[in-house]
Amino acid sequence: MRHIVFMSVQGAENNHFIPHHKTEQLLMASGVPYTLLRPAYFMQNLTTTLRTDVVERHRIFLPAGKARFALIDVRDIGDVAAAVFTDESGRHHGQAYALTAQYRLNFRQMADQLTAGLGRPITYVSPSLWRFYRTKRREGLAHGFVLIMLLLHYLPRFSAEPPVTDAVARITGRPPREFAQFVADNRAHLLGE
Repeated sequence: MRHIVFMSVQGAENNHFIPHHKTEQLLMASGVPYTLLRPAYFMQNLTTTLRTDVVERHRIFLPAGKARFALIDVRDIGDVAAAVFTDESGRHHGQAYALTAQYRLNFRQMADQLTAGLGRPITYVSPSLWRFYRTKRREGLAHGFVLIMLLLHYLPRFSAEPPVTDAVARITGRPPREFAQFVADNRAHLLGE
């Protein structure tokens, strides 16, 4: 094996309880050249997991309060991975890259940008843990999935804000996509068309 590129998660180096941390440790100890990609919160969560609320209820419904998230467009992750795989210099071996856009946004700010980009009001509702759990279970989401959503969106309220990096620009030679660009590129899908 010449090179392993592992897509981990931002902050995996400090979060010993997530499986990504253990995988990273195994890769680092393996002796095989590796590169760790640690992406931030996917913008595409809004076109997948959160899409039904945006399209049908015109809202983002998450217990995240005012927590700000570093974001990344998954297309940027793909561009970085392609650049790392095709660079034969070895300069990426043994490196770990946190992949983010150049800013942090809270979900109210994301809702505002969705409103501007979609031409329809999108509100942000930050429910209590119980209301979120009960609502998502009534919508048919599995118990375990709802708990994961709670962890991903509630715990950041009590954590330091995640850092933003310039890794995408350094590796690809161009800046990462902005959230407004993501909304424009996915407008029809976010409108339910």
